[in-house]
Amino acid sequence: MSDPEDPRDPNRDPDSADPVPAEPDKPSLWQVPVVRAVANGAFFAVMLCVIQVFGIFREAQSLDDETIAANIVAGVVFGFVMYIVELWRWHRRGKRRVADRNTAAAEAARRTVEDRLNQDQAADPDDRR
Repeated sequence: MSDPEDPRDPNRDPDSADPVPAEPDKPSLWQVPVVRAVANGAFFAVMLCVIQVFGIFREAQSLDDETIAANIVAGVVFGFVMYIVELWRWHRRGKRRVADRNTAAAEAARRTVEDRLNQDQAADPDDRR
């Protein structure tokens, strides 16, 4: 899995002379914020139940309906917080990708103009501008 913070874009078309990266593919299922939030919340609720049954931080207690419900509510709250954090991260990364894409497009346009000027000067060496 690639690092989203990596400045080198793996989605860039290697055969293209254009330095602007290709559009990224659709994100995998694990990269969708809702899926991550549900998985994190469920894991957190199960972890709380296991900690209570095995008595990791205090003496072991049996699970009853009330404690299971409290652990599930804690998992839902944790999952919701993780969902908000993931949405924020996606929004932040999206802004950075747009800025990087705009910078790369401006650089490509500048290079294209410089190449044309160099070709014109090479074709007409007597022409002084």
